[in-house]
Amino acid sequence: MRGPAFLLRRPAAAGLLILVCGAAAAGETPPTVKPARLEPAAPAGPLKPAPADPAAPVPHGGVPPLKEMIAARIGGPVLVVVWATWCAPCVKEIPMLNHVGEYFAGDGLTVIGVSVDSLTEDDLETGLAVVDAFCKNHAIQYPLYYYSGNPNALGDALGWTGAIPYAALIDYRGKIVERWPTVVPEGAFVSRLEEMIREMRGKKGWAPQAPAAPPP
Repeated sequence: MRGPAFLLRRPAAAGLLILVCGAAAAGETPPTVKPARLEPAAPAGPLKPAPADPAAPVPHGGVPPLKEMIAARIGGPVLVVVWATWCAPCVKEIPMLNHVGEYFAGDGLTVIGVSVDSLTEDDLETGLAVVDAFCKNHAIQYPLYYYSGNPNALGDALGWTGAIPYAALIDYRGKIVERWPTVVPEGAFVSRLEEMIREMRGKKGWAPQAPAAPPP
């Protein structure tokens, strides 16, 4: 079965196809996403968020390695965010996503940022270097994955239609239970996360685990 048709636009001054970013897909000015004003939740038991290791290389590949990365964290919720370094709304969401990971640490939530910069970069090495430098410069505190596979396969796996930022919440069973196809107000985003995680707590199979801390 063919994957979803992606929202691609060709700039007038270039021959490169790029993804439509945020509300720009509808010809609107992308809304500003302010950093979350959240206090860290009291961890349930020993769970604590593990910051991304800035010295570690960003993993890359297609859908199978990404699924393995997600599966290693199943037991608790996983928030997968599709983004790119050139997408202004995506960049503005980074402080919010850092806070969300900390706020829901007691529930074992893992945020994974899936970069699709490969769709606008000429080669893998250049794209990885761009994302690696960006991660360090913007103090991203959650693990990243550089997607270098077929975009239709990523769409099939995550229900993604091409607009970014895009987020999918995967529950403790590995099932996508909520999607955010573009920028949403921060309050509504956090409230919906709280609602979904509250519904998961205590269910059979619920066994959240904090990701391992990077080596000293």
